[in-house]
Amino acid sequence: MGCRLVAGSPFFEFGEQMAEGVEKSLAWMEKYLKIITKDSELIPFKANRMQQHLFKKIVERKLARPDDPVYLCIMKARQMGCSTFLEGMGFHQVFNNPFTNALVVAHESDPAENLFRMTRNYYQYLPNEMRFTGEQSQRGEEKDKARPGRKRIEFLDPDHNSRFLVLTANNPNAGSSFTFQFCHLSEVAKWAENKIEDAWVSIQAAFAKRAGSFLAMESSPYGGMGGLFADTFFKAEAGENDYISCFFPWWFDIEYRRWDKKEYPSNLNKEEESIVKCMIKDKLDEENILAALAWRRYTIANECEGKVKLFRREYPSNPIEGFQAHTKRVFNGEIINLWLNEVKDPMLVGDIKKNGQVTKDFTRSYCEYVPPVSSGKYIVGVDCASGSTLNDDGDFSAVVVLEQRSGEVVATFRERIKPHDFGRKVAAIGKRYGSGLVIVESNPGGHGTSVLNALVDEGYPNLHVDRAEGTFTEREQDRYGFQVNKRTKPLIIDELDDAINNKLITVWDKVLLTELYEYREDDKGKLTAPKGKHDDLCMALALANWASRNKQTIAVKPQPDFIVDDVTGEFWVKPENEKGQKTYDPVATKLEEYDDVYDTYAT
Repeated sequence: MGCRLVAGSPFFEFGEQMAEGVEKSLAWMEKYLKIITKDSELIPFKANRMQQHLFKKIVERKLARPDDPVYLCIMKARQMGCSTFLEGMGFHQVFNNPFTNALVVAHESDPAENLFRMTRNYYQYLPNEMRFTGEQSQRGEEKDKARPGRKRIEFLDPDHNSRFLVLTANNPNAGSSFTFQFCHLSEVAKWAENKIEDAWVSIQAAFAKRAGSFLAMESSPYGGMGGLFADTFFKAEAGENDYISCFFPWWFDIEYRRWDKKEYPSNLNKEEESIVKCMIKDKLDEENILAALAWRRYTIANECEGKVKLFRREYPSNPIEGFQAHTKRVFNGEIINLWLNEVKDPMLVGDIKKNGQVTKDFTRSYCEYVPPVSSGKYIVGVDCASGSTLNDDGDFSAVVVLEQRSGEVVATFRERIKPHDFGRKVAAIGKRYGSGLVIVESNPGGHGTSVLNALVDEGYPNLHVDRAEGTFTEREQDRYGFQVNKRTKPLIIDELDDAINNKLITVWDKVLLTELYEYREDDKGKLTAPKGKHDDLCMALALANWASRNKQTIAVKPQPDFIVDDVTGEFWVKPENEKGQKTYDPVATKLEEYDDVYDTYAT
């Protein structure tokens, strides 16, 4: 059904007065819009806690980047009023601005009908002086038999000519006929897998990427960790795209309470204890906390078949617990889930300079959770990558700083950066943390040797040396860094798994926790991240944890005349003759056994 509204002069008398910027749109919505409640009551729209928080995020981004569109990716529990708020924002934009189009895409026809009805109600229950006459508003109302599932409201005055269009994601050409300044993509995690790519490409092409434009995708968690919605959300969390990530746990909604004190829990399990910590962080008082826990227990028992997993999917407490986990996940998901409920924001976020100072920026490359102290004993795990920015799915170079005595991850670094530049960043981070022991992944022919050379050039005083058993010579051999191969990778992953299970380490970083949660053993027995995901921080933590727990770890101070060979990882003495010939260091004259790709050979 299409509702074609022909505007007359009264619209512009009010429209000109009310066509205000995004900063004042919420006040306009609360003044003029009405909603129908779950109890079938017609009441004025009043922003709840979640809606106020969303609006604050939008305004902050608009003020920080006034020349860019606003992108939101919202993960939330069911029925918290997210769509009510977004439809109000879209209606405000279309109603008050000429030549403006809004697009709403739902996963199925019934939700699309509900969203359209909500928006139509916004218009029908406006004050009389703002609406058109009944004759005008009904005259254009008609069924669109040629396009089932497509509904729209149009303001057809030649000087206004704006429209509000509602579609389903089953349409592979969603919105391709128009250019849209406002887009709301609803329950994206539930969009059909065989249709989502075409619909997404069409929407992206139709969206006006200009100042004042707005695109929001929202969903409750559904399915696995892959897919458009999960990928967009977790990349936003990691600062890898322009979206603002917003997560709203179920207790944000005051309706999710049972106020009968007889139902208040007296004894809590570990998961409930971690949830209470989150509620306290969100400034809930004791009465609200107990009523919320009572509601949770009631809902699990009566609406989720007694299964906590079903509750998590519809009412998540953190951004990843609702997604179905891979059956061969390596690390303990329950422990990671508890950590996710207790994550804290970093104390410092930005870029770290050569002198160890941190400057604020939007990249979130460096995150510091606990500042360095003189009594701390720090280990710096380093996972290296090429630094190529040609591929958005390329690996990151990553650093994890672990305080050895407490097992706490105190800082992280993650960026696509060239190896030598990365080495200088590692040196700066290490020096900030008292020149802690640096352990670098240094596979033969890999980028770790370039990072090690940069560390040597920086005069870094405390590098891990891997002492491996000899082969043909039956002698030990020392090498900077740590080789990660088929033999050693299971060892360091097993050590990390043991540290997690026995709670010997503590992790605050959300990106690192997400990598740990997703890390798995694939069908061929390979330990890896899922396709399209990353494990860079995970591997950096595994290295730091290994160095922390392995008694064979050796720390050395590099000599100024040493250089690390780019192929073998051996120590060379820098050439002293005019021909540039290298002289072997005695340590480097031993036989070496490499991984599959590298044959065993003598130097």
